Amino acid sequence: METRWPLIAAKTRDETVHGLRKIRTDQAWFWTERWQAGEREAGEDIAAGPTTRHED
Repeated sequence: METRWPLIAAKTRDETVHGLRKIRTDQAWFWTERWQAGEREAGEDIAAGPTTRHED
């Protein structure tokens, strides 16, 4: 299977375009707005401290 590298615009939260970034099509889901919103929420939760670390 061929790996494709489409170009997408890289934007900040205020929608200012800073450039282009190559994203592998099999990893594009990570860069969707919905997934990034979840990443931001998780980062905020971790920073606020309501998390528990478990050892494997």
